[in-house]
Amino acid sequence: MESKLKGKVKFYNDKGYGFITNTETGKDIFFHHTGLLDKVKADDPVEYETEEGERGLKAINVQLVKVKEVKETKKEKITK
Repeated sequence: MESKLKGKVKFYNDKGYGFITNTETGKDIFFHHTGLLDKVKADDPVEYETEEGERGLKAINVQLVKVKEVKETKKEKITK
């Protein structure tokens, strides 16, 4: 099984779509409200998977990353 990708919500609007900036690559990926598992807003840290959509790659199964998980990930990067 593919591991979840990490990113930060760039923006999410009231029309039900937005973009996530991937933490590792810095590239933006589209997401639609139907791919959300949690409520999100701009600057929220998230984990997600991807699938090929009608117009290219899109994020699915988007869920918030708990603050504790974010801190642990930063610690792991520092100690490497």
